[in-house]
Amino acid sequence: MHGINFDFDSAALRGESAAALDALHRGPAADKSSKVVIEGHTSSEGEAAYNQRLAASGAGETRPIAPNDDESGRSLNRRVEIHCAG
Repeated sequence: MHGINFDFDSAALRGESAAALDALHRGPAADKSSKVVIEGHTSSEGEAAYNQRLAASGAGETRPIAPNDDESGRSLNRRVEIHCAG
């Protein structure tokens, strides 16, 4: 998919990315069996190590932090965790 663009040396999305992001949302929303893989690509500008700073992992429902017996627990389990590696 093309059209999701960032400012140079930044995580800030450019305004023209909105249409592509909307289309990306509609696909999986329409087909509940689909899986999404997100890859980040750069140009050749900058050092190779700098251009590969981000790693992503999907855990799904495999590591709950609360029981899934009620909405309160399920709400806690729907989360994003950020781990900083040195």
